[in-house]
Amino acid sequence: MKIKTVSSFIAGTSLLAASASPAFAVVVDGIDIPTSPGQHVFAGTISQNITTTVGEQLTGSGDINTFDGSTSYCAAGVSCSLSYTFSGFTLADITLPSEAADNTGTANFTGGQVTFYANGDTANPWLTLTADTEFGSEYTLEGTLTNANTPQAQNTAVGLLSVTGGTAAEYFDNDTYQNGDGGMSDLLFNTSLSPQTDMIFTGSADAHYVSGPSEVPEPGALAMLGLGLTLVGFGASYRRRKQNS
Repeated sequence: MKIKTVSSFIAGTSLLAASASPAFAVVVDGIDIPTSPGQHVFAGTISQNITTTVGEQLTGSGDINTFDGSTSYCAAGVSCSLSYTFSGFTLADITLPSEAADNTGTANFTGGQVTFYANGDTANPWLTLTADTEFGSEYTLEGTLTNANTPQAQNTAVGLLSVTGGTAAEYFDNDTYQNGDGGMSDLLFNTSLSPQTDMIFTGSADAHYVSGPSEVPEPGALAMLGLGLTLVGFGASYRRRKQNS
C-alpha cells in the first residue's frame, strides 16, 4: 500500500473533519459515538518505542481527544476519557533512510493488537482489535521512513484493524475496508510522530470507520484515505549506533 503521496490529502481531510459538526447517536460508557451514515474519524495522541532490529515489537499508548473534530465527545453532564494501548507489531524487515538512494526508508510489520479503554477501566475494554494483513501485502503495517537528519522529520505508515470485542464493538464492527486476508476490516488507522528522547517518540494518531449504508472503498482509495501507524526514529537510532561504533 503506497502512502508516500498522501500528506497533502491527509491535511485536507483533517481540516474537513475539524470543520464538521459530529452527529452523535449512541452512548457507551459515557462516550458519544458518531453513528450517522458515512465515514467518521477519531483522533488523539500517541507515544511509542523505537524498533530497529528484525523481531523487535512496536508498543505504545495514547489518548483520544476528538471525534469528527469535536472535543466534546462525553455524554451530557458526565466527564469521560478514552485511551488505548497497542502491542505485538513485530518488525519483519527494515530499510533505513540512510540506506536508500532517495533517503526514504521502509519498515514492515506483522501481527499487532490495539485495545481502547473508557475512563481508565482496563478490566472492561471499550474496544479490542487485531491487525489485518493489508490489501496486496503480506504485512499488517507498512511504514515509510524519512531521513531523520532533516528538520522535523516525521514518518508515516498505514494499517487495518478488525474488531474482536469490547463494550462498544457493535458500533465499529462494520466490515468496511478490504484486506489482504480475503476479508473485510473495520478501521483504517495512522499516526505521525517525531522523536522526543532517545527511546520515546510522540505525535498524533487517527482512525477511520464507516457507519450505516456506505460504499466499500476501493483498495486503491485506501492509500489516499490511509493515515497509518507511524514509525519514527529508525534513522536517528542508526545514526547514533554508527557514532558510537
